Amino acid sequence: MQTSKIDNNRLGRTAAFAFAAACATIANASYQTYQIIDLGTLSGGTYCKAYGVNNLGNVVGIADNSAGRARGFYWSNGVFQTIAPDASGDVGAGQMALDSRALALNDSNQVVGYRDHWYASAGYNVDRAFRWTVGGTIHNIANFANAYPFESVATGINNLGTVVGYANGQGGWPNGSQIPQAFRWTQAGGTQYMGSLTGSSSSQCYGQDINSQANICGYGQNAQNNYRSFRSNGANLIDMGGFPNPLIFEPPLESFGQAINDNNTVAGYYKLSSSRFNAFVKTANGAYEDLGLLPGSNVLDDSAQAYGINGTGEVVGSCEVGNANHRAFIYESVGGNWQMSDLNSRIPAGSGWVLEHAMDISNTGYIVGYGKKNGQVRAFLLKPSIAVSGQITLQDFDANPSGYWASIEVRDSANGQLLETQWLTLGPNGSYSFTTNKVGNRYLVAKVWHWLSKKTGTMNLTNNWSGVNFSLKNGDVDTDNEVSIMDYGIFSSAFGSSPGSGNWVASADLNGDLGVDIGDYAILSMNFGLLGDE
Repeated sequence: MQTSKIDNNRLGRTAAFAFAAACATIANASYQTYQIIDLGTLSGGTYCKAYGVNNLGNVVGIADNSAGRARGFYWSNGVFQTIAPDASGDVGAGQMALDSRALALNDSNQVVGYRDHWYASAGYNVDRAFRWTVGGTIHNIANFANAYPFESVATGINNLGTVVGYANGQGGWPNGSQIPQAFRWTQAGGTQYMGSLTGSSSSQCYGQDINSQANICGYGQNAQNNYRSFRSNGANLIDMGGFPNPLIFEPPLESFGQAINDNNTVAGYYKLSSSRFNAFVKTANGAYEDLGLLPGSNVLDDSAQAYGINGTGEVVGSCEVGNANHRAFIYESVGGNWQMSDLNSRIPAGSGWVLEHAMDISNTGYIVGYGKKNGQVRAFLLKPSIAVSGQITLQDFDANPSGYWASIEVRDSANGQLLETQWLTLGPNGSYSFTTNKVGNRYLVAKVWHWLSKKTGTMNLTNNWSGVNFSLKNGDVDTDNEVSIMDYGIFSSAFGSSPGSGNWVASADLNGDLGVDIGDYAILSMNFGLLGDE
């Protein structure tokens, strides 16, 4: 990927390296840590809750405004955009529509949720689902009857813009069913009835999430009016059954599917009693797996619920540690073993946060939810701190590289955009390590003083990387990232010098033997004409 030439003043001078001394080598972590971002509140508002995040780190959720009304929001890089209630109601359109809510978004920043739609002839609001492309048009999503007083709620969207949710009105106006039923919606095809687990519109059925193949998941009632998780295969709903009851002769436990990934793995929770739930994950062809509880939880009293899953099978949710003491969790592979971990242990100490509910996780590892910051209800965005480590070999150099300054640029593999520059000192044998939260498909460019830069191939920075090694060619005397006649000119003026000489130029001592001599000339000649990676 073509990028701009590395700047001589930024990378070449010893003074520039010293100026960057605030960056230190960071030890590689054995588990994921996060930078935490407080989304803040709307002007005059008192609370903020995040429910969805995309692979770009943009967030949707619900917050209150200065009038105390709920507003769905889209948040990106510190800026809120809010979603107005639906002003297309019947008589007195919009006059009494008060609230809106945003629940999910895709990588094209299409947002879904629901908002108030005033039904004047009855004197109350009904919920109307929407899909909004940020900066563009809001599309209302009709209920099955496309009429009052029926409602619709959108809960998920995939990258093709297909929406999942639930609505009523099946059977048409005026006698359609008032029972919620799952739907899929496209702009071209409208609201598609997905059926129910019994085949009857008198059984409740809630669509909750959708994957890239437009398979949905959720939960609904079976013939015995017990709730069962489901996923779809095309247009067909598959009853996933109840969670196996630990009491052998008792019926399976009710289950509630909440999220599905592209492997058709579903995460959610099952019901142990009227007030107790445990989190589960279930692959397309596997059995239910109980995710357990956090250390300190009471297995006879506390609950856990899963709300989000990403492409690698990492699950997020909320777990009690003592009644009503909620803690946001991640279920992840640590050293090859899958386990539930408290996300509060993965953020900087003394932050003032108690992360209570993790609601979504992206394929790039971003996590959103809400908790309390200094006692106030706030939305959070967790950005993964990715640990990268390896070795930088300085070719044709006889001295010890330990202590030399290096720069490593993190660039977007799609367009070469510079995202950040890491300044660090090399350790023994040229070892290095650093952390970054610039998650996604990236490549790295390493540069050290009078060596030419070298770049990696594309790296998916959603997990820690080790063994990211570079071997840099020597001879860039003027540190402009190429070996040219300009380097020969500086080298010639310094030839025969040593530290303390009036014509001493440290960067001309290519082999590090404290003298500019024929050995350095050989290196310069061998690499003449070479360019560093850009």
